[in-house]
Amino acid sequence: MKTALLLAPLALSAGCFAARPDFRIRGGVRSALKRHTSVSGLRTTVDASGGVVTLRGTADYGAQKDLASEYAAEVQGVKGVVNLMTVR
Repeated sequence: MKTALLLAPLALSAGCFAARPDFRIRGGVRSALKRHTSVSGLRTTVDASGGVVTLRGTADYGAQKDLASEYAAEVQGVKGVVNLMTVR
């Protein structure tokens, strides 16, 4: 019984460092892009693998592409952003 009590805090603290699932990261990035009016009208495809987000689609100008990367990077669990969007 003593052993279980000593290990319980370790088990609880280990959950704090668990990686956020990719499907939640994808959803978070999609929500972030919809929430910001400067990029909400873009047709952007969002993929996530191992916390790295890939953005695909078309932006009207370079600043939109850059903003999409910034907003994606702010989402919890994102480790990196690969922006493959093209500018018209």
